[in-house]
Amino acid sequence: MPRTVIGPETRVGGGLGGKDDLLIEGTVDGAVSGEAPVTVAAGANVGGEVRGRDVVIGGEVRHAVFASGTVRLLATAQVFADITTPRIAIDEGAVFEGQVRMVRGKSVSVSESANASASVSEQRAIPVLPAVGKKKLVRRTP
Repeated sequence: MPRTVIGPETRVGGGLGGKDDLLIEGTVDGAVSGEAPVTVAAGANVGGEVRGRDVVIGGEVRHAVFASGTVRLLATAQVFADITTPRIAIDEGAVFEGQVRMVRGKSVSVSESANASASVSEQRAIPVLPAVGKKKLVRRTP
């Protein structure tokens, strides 16, 4: 699949979106939205929401992150925002301040808004667990 690369010395003055793999090594002042994997490399900076199928972050993100697959925070990541995803992996050394909303059964679409994805997680029914009683421990030896 084709790949779009924003180089380390490049600054995009607005949002960025596309259907190809996105690799950001520079600065994007707006939101980043992709239908394929989105990677924010070490030293990169994104000034808006990040949305993609799989999102890998090694740089700095201060806005919400949404993924329909997996979010991975590399050891160099600095994320000060909420994350909504079905799966997450956080490498040792990553800085993360925010909340993680695990969306199960329905993946987060790239075009969903933050409020819509939050309401999906809030609508899930919490299962009722049976009461736990005391059971006598019986030891049997042969």
